[in-house]
Amino acid sequence: MKRITLIRHGVTEANLKKFYAGATDLPLAPEGERQAEALAERVKAMRPDKILSSPLKRAQDTAKIATHGINLDIELDNNLREVDFGKWENKSYSELVRDYKQEVDRWFSWDPDFGFPDGESYEGFSKRVRGVMEMIVNEEADSLIVFTHGGVIGHLMCLVLDLGFQNQFSLLLPPASFVMLEQNNGALQLKQSRWETGRGN
Repeated sequence: MKRITLIRHGVTEANLKKFYAGATDLPLAPEGERQAEALAERVKAMRPDKILSSPLKRAQDTAKIATHGINLDIELDNNLREVDFGKWENKSYSELVRDYKQEVDRWFSWDPDFGFPDGESYEGFSKRVRGVMEMIVNEEADSLIVFTHGGVIGHLMCLVLDLGFQNQFSLLLPPASFVMLEQNNGALQLKQSRWETGRGN
């Protein structure tokens, strides 16, 4: 039986200020570093065989802190990056509703033809995350830990739970929280979720 643990990075200043930051390469806030440190004991107990991370700094730094003392390299995978919000990067929800009301409505209704202005399309993001799903299913490690982002994890959980992608907003994990999956006979099942090390949003 294979176990896959998906961990969202620790909190950033954008999280604390409630700004959308997808492709923006932000570091962890001091609180996020403490959250990653609080993850370390739990991650060690998972006895990972392989560790993957998004290349974005907030995910990499969470991985480095949380896996300190574990003698494994952290492998980077570009498909684990957060969605690129384009012109919406580093803007608040209220700013988006004010300036892009129609587009925001399409976003939250999961219009399959929607794309973030000058950013990533839903179709492109979904294709990328489906690639992550395929990689996870085919991975040979018995205990795989993946450090990534809220949007990626939410999209993956919709695939695992066979839900419409509009449900990913209700599946958003707080920073430094995780979901644990088990694979039996090729099928992924949710085992545990939303263990929190600290404040999230």
